[in-house]
Amino acid sequence: MNTNLFDLSGKVALVTGGGRGMGRFICEVLAEYGADVVTCGRTKERLDETVELIKKYGHRALAIQADVTKEDSLKAMVNEIVSKFGKIDILFNNAGTLPLDYPIHEIPLESWEETMNTDLKGVFLCMKTVIPVMLQQKSGNIINISSITGLKTLDRELAPLAGYFTAKAGVDILTKQAAAEYASQGIRVNCIAPGRIRPTAISAERKKRWSPERVAQLEAARLNRIPARRFGAISDLKGAIIYLASDASSFVVGHTLVVDGGETI
Repeated sequence: MNTNLFDLSGKVALVTGGGRGMGRFICEVLAEYGADVVTCGRTKERLDETVELIKKYGHRALAIQADVTKEDSLKAMVNEIVSKFGKIDILFNNAGTLPLDYPIHEIPLESWEETMNTDLKGVFLCMKTVIPVMLQQKSGNIINISSITGLKTLDRELAPLAGYFTAKAGVDILTKQAAAEYASQGIRVNCIAPGRIRPTAISAERKKRWSPERVAQLEAARLNRIPARRFGAISDLKGAIIYLASDASSFVVGHTLVVDGGETI
């Protein structure tokens, strides 16, 4: 019996946006299962806090201040990782942003562009920068974080977030295309699409924009759409993270793993 199917010992993982919320949780999960973890983001202090959490698992950890929307920044980061760790086995594209709520005809162009830059261009640039390392290794595993909002629409009252939805849908198809291009060269590419996960740093920030009454109204409407009749906890993502990061999913290619309590069925 293989009892080490989920073992990541000896693996080097890079997690973008690891300074808080879901990114920090991903870092901890990977470290718990044996990986050395590098995390990047814009705020060094938050990244350093994540590194201290990773070190508690007894593995190597590194924080690098980098901007996923800047190719030069990513190239410098990848060069530093390869110099210090020798390889990159796993890339978790988690960094993202969530814009203010606007109906399509009122979306400021700068808001649309910021969302596309971080949530879609950032994923593309990270893949573009890391894939050459994986090609040289003849192995690699890329997991992109999408969202169920890339798979379905929501009415205006619940979430007028066309830019965010469009970017996440782009991540899904970029995942499939990358999987098709690189699977024969030892690189797997898959995606996790979380549903309503509470709490995350981004969801907490969004709630600050509304009155308590508005928050209660929206949450009740959203809860009614989930067959499981509860919101997800961030711990509900743990199985999906370790499954796609490990050899347990060695024949899973180009898949979007939905974790949403049944909301998209």
